[in-house]
Amino acid sequence: MSGAATAHSRKEPASHERGAPDGTLLSMGELPGALREIADVIGVAAALRLAELRGGTRLSIPARVTADCWLALAIGEDKALALSEHFTSGYTAQSVELPLGPAGARASLTGEMRRLISEGVPADQIARQLGVAARTVRRHKAQTRSKIARARKDRT
Repeated sequence: MSGAATAHSRKEPASHERGAPDGTLLSMGELPGALREIADVIGVAAALRLAELRGGTRLSIPARVTADCWLALAIGEDKALALSEHFTSGYTAQSVELPLGPAGARASLTGEMRRLISEGVPADQIARQLGVAARTVRRHKAQTRSKIARARKDRT
């Protein structure tokens, strides 16, 4: 089989799905509101790219997209134009609060870290699995131990 045939035979995620950093597929329903609206216009992959680049900030969508504007360079000129047409009147830029998205969802990461800690998984392994510093895991472990100790003290 030739290299070209191999490339085309791989199953790619649907346009409304994209792999999360941990390898799982994301769907539209798993995206926060504004990011979901953006994904409706330009697809999940491009929306997640924007969240990766500018998530947690106010995103300025230009009214006039050029090939060299930051938005076109980030997601492609065709998607930048679609986003501009959707959010602007064509005369003025529009600001949109862009959520962090699944890749930056701190609460989800913290919850997963706490679950792994409670299961007794070593800090170094948790750090590698979640892509965080081992020091962060140890800090969470210490905070958890402290909370448990306070709760026990309060009960006595």
